[in-house]
Parts: sequence; C-alpha cells; structure tokens
Amino acid sequence: MGNVHLEGGLELAPVACGDDYTVVGSDQAETIVFGDHTAVFKGYTLTKDEDGRHALCLTYDYTNGSKKEQSFAWAFFYEATQCGEDLDFPGFDENGEKLEENLEENIRKGQTIEVKFGIALVNTTDDVTIHFSDLDDHEYTQTIKLSGSGGKETGPEEAG
Repeated sequence: MGNVHLEGGLELAPVACGDDYTVVGSDQAETIVFGDHTAVFKGYTLTKDEDGRHALCLTYDYTNGSKKEQSFAWAFFYEATQCGEDLDFPGFDENGEKLEENLEENIRKGQTIEVKFGIALVNTTDDVTIHFSDLDDHEYTQTIKLSGSGGKETGPEEAG
C-alpha cells in the first residue's frame, strides 16, 4: 500500500501502530528541549487500545545530550488531557501489539532512539493537550489537533 498525498504537501503513510495512517514530513516536526534532552515529535497514528477505546500512538525521536545514560521516561514526565479529562496511557492496542516502545530504554550521550507511547482518547475530534515537565522545572505544552485533516497539526505553547 502506498502513501496518500494531501493538500498542503502533507503525506500519509502506513505505520506499525495499527492499520491507520500518520502524517509524515520534516515540515511537521515539533521539538521539545529540556536542558540536555531533546524530543522531536514525528507524528501519531489513530488506533484502538486493548479495551476498544480510540487511542493515539505518538512517536518521538529522543536524544540524550547529558553525560549520564538516561531514558525518555526519566527526561520527560508527561500527562495528557482531552475535554478537561485526564487521559490514560494504554500499553497495548486492540491486537495485543505494544503501544509503548523504548520509553525506559537508557541511552548514552549523543544517542537518539525512537520512542512511542499510547494515549486513550475521550473522542476522535477534540484536541489533545500533552503537558511535559522535568525535575528542573522545565515545562512544555503540546496540542495535537484531531479536528481538521486527521493528520498531525501541532501548536506549541511554552509555559514558564
């Protein structure tokens, strides 16, 4: 199955998290930097979790720039909301495939690893807000817009 091209140069491509599509393209990257740690948002897929709820499977490239081995889960704490409700983080999709990959994988300085995690949704139309923080009081808010084209549209909001 080939890629699907959309208006505005967006491209949909099949991915591993379920049978749905994710938007790909370098113009869609969103970067989060907390000190020596960087996460670049690569996209998401819309799937269903092990309980049959709609879910997102988000993908980031995590780079460790610190002197110590670190994992994404240590460098970036996160919580998600939709429609004012706190969202769960399911571990598996409806087919029993893992939605989480490499969250707790420690990597050395200068290494980059692809990280994935799932978020169970209230619905498939309202925006999802992900709030990232760390032990050094860095904060970052990412908005995943599900209304619109169905692809990845993000609007970063810096919190101080």
